[in-house]
Amino acid sequence: PGSIFSSQSEGTHYLIKQGANVVTSPEEILDYFGWKKENTLSDEHPEIEITDDEKEILSLLSPYPQHIEEIFTKVNKPPFEVLSILTELELKGLIENLPGKYVKLKINL
Repeated sequence: PGSIFSSQSEGTHYLIKQGANVVTSPEEILDYFGWKKENTLSDEHPEIEITDDEKEILSLLSPYPQHIEEIFTKVNKPPFEVLSILTELELKGLIENLPGKYVKLKINL
């Protein structure tokens, strides 16, 4: 990090004395803290479990925005239940919640 005779290197020399590690990539930081992520194809494209209720709601949606009131009128479920299902679908990354109470598919089914 610098000459032992240079006053400009005192800070880095102090850190090394204290046990600092040299880091050359973000992965090294993740490894140091034990946060290393296993990278596999199944991690990138995990199989998503979809309930029957979620399938019913998904069948009503498209990649084009749709107001949630339209969805309420098409299913025989109370609005709070539909909202719960929509939330689960959003958490699974299948739909996108848009401003103005609109939702749309994030993927083509």
